[in-house]
Amino acid sequence: MVGVLQGFFVVWFIIMVGWFVGRQRVLGDNARQVLSALTFFVASPALLFETLSKAQLGEVFAEPLLVTAVSAVCTAIVFFSIVKFVLKRALPEALMSAMAASLANSANLGIPIAVYVLGDASYVAPLLIF
Repeated sequence: MVGVLQGFFVVWFIIMVGWFVGRQRVLGDNARQVLSALTFFVASPALLFETLSKAQLGEVFAEPLLVTAVSAVCTAIVFFSIVKFVLKRALPEALMSAMAASLANSANLGIPIAVYVLGDASYVAPLLIF
């Protein structure tokens, strides 16, 4: 349990430092756009690549991948059905809603938590693929 809290604390601490630096305008007026682009286009893909490249294929293509895939597809189907047939929305809106509902954003929190709790980020690898 302590490992989980440590993982969350690291993420919260980084958020707090970012908020403080932004509030004090330490990096200038365009810092938000520059850091967002750096994080989205450089840092996150590099972290995902590094995590997946160190994982063994047996760890990646294992039961957790099947569980992740089945749960994501089931979530998409249920949400699509609700949006399309209950809420009577157009097909494009129902499809986009289903895609958004089934997205597992496991990289941003999953990697730091897995490192602190399990000692290895490769346990998150099956989630990153789907």
